[in-house]
Amino acid sequence: MQSMCTLSIYSFSRAGRGSYGDIGGPVITTQVTIPKDLAGSIIGKGGQRIKQIRHESGASIKIDEPLEGSDDRIITIIGTQDQIQNAQYLLQNRR
Repeated sequence: MQSMCTLSIYSFSRAGRGSYGDIGGPVITTQVTIPKDLAGSIIGKGGQRIKQIRHESGASIKIDEPLEGSDDRIITIIGTQDQIQNAQYLLQNRR
């Protein structure tokens, strides 16, 4: 099984729009590219794992469908820097 530690990660900020999270600090958006065969383990049975990660991290997390002909899916994480770091940690650490 592939490790999520080898995933391509890139970020961009939307903080310039005056948007701030509930705990203070700018709201930013990070996108993580994963192999599409890992999506099921991230989502979990009935979506339970991704719901738990959203709840624990406080971040908004969306997993896009793979583009036609692509072997990758994009996970978009929106929140404060702390929320995003927590979500990324939880995504990388399977229970």
